[in-house]
Amino acid sequence: MEIPRISGCFDKLDAFSSHTKLHTQPPLRTPQSRFAHFCRVLSTRVYQANATLCHSLHRAQIPIPGGAQMVAQSIGEGHQTAALPLTGIAPPMLDVASITLGELPFRMDMCHLPATESIVTATRFKHRPVRWPHAVATYLRTSESLVPIVAKRDKQVLEWQLVDRLDKKRRVTERDLKPHGGPNPNVFFELHLLYDDTNEKVTISSLDPIRAKAIKTLAEPSVLNGTKEAMRNGRVSFSITYMHALSGMTEPRHRRFRYRLVCVDEGLKDYPHIHCDSPAFFSIAKIKKMATV
Repeated sequence: MEIPRISGCFDKLDAFSSHTKLHTQPPLRTPQSRFAHFCRVLSTRVYQANATLCHSLHRAQIPIPGGAQMVAQSIGEGHQTAALPLTGIAPPMLDVASITLGELPFRMDMCHLPATESIVTATRFKHRPVRWPHAVATYLRTSESLVPIVAKRDKQVLEWQLVDRLDKKRRVTERDLKPHGGPNPNVFFELHLLYDDTNEKVTISSLDPIRAKAIKTLAEPSVLNGTKEAMRNGRVSFSITYMHALSGMTEPRHRRFRYRLVCVDEGLKDYPHIHCDSPAFFSIAKIKKMATV
């Protein structure tokens, strides 16, 4: 194989690969192997850049075509975080420049999400440290690749953490939200299930009456029907053991869902950052066999 006029770039390529920590084998000696490695590095970086761009566009409420949305990395100190719903999972930015007088200096972040920067094929996650989603894979009905997937019979553990918008390393709890509320103030939250494309709440009556005729509740236990959970030590957690609402039951069919954590405390509910959405996901009956991490 001939690779003309590019051998001079390989020294820079080696330095770039070393800097990005993508070497997983001894140094590549032949022009062919070094060129192939360069293509893999470049593909990974373009993939991550596009995912980060998708995240920024979504935060700015700029529409993104479905086929252009991609997965991005989820990172965190002690727990992993997510921001607004994307096809995949992306980290929120620090809010230093955007906090104004009268705004809440805290926000809720979703915990236990996978770091997806290196995922390029369908992957299923073990229960720890990743608790949600069950997989990042192709939704076969629409051929959308590398999207969050949940299976109806697999337990979902949905947990959010209160964080300081100026200093994520600082531990904050409900006592920071209600400094005059006593030693154990109550801050209550609800979990809602939304249609990702319209922001409307999912209800039994909004599903296809034929395909959903056998279900009596969206999930078990009935945490999506207004159940209130109090924040404890800065965290709010909901568990779902059986998901009845499936993407194949929607009208039109095969829509994505999204969870929304909603603060119902009278003194806090008007602050937008106290609410938090999960990444958008598809709900299916069963996940096929795939690589597990």
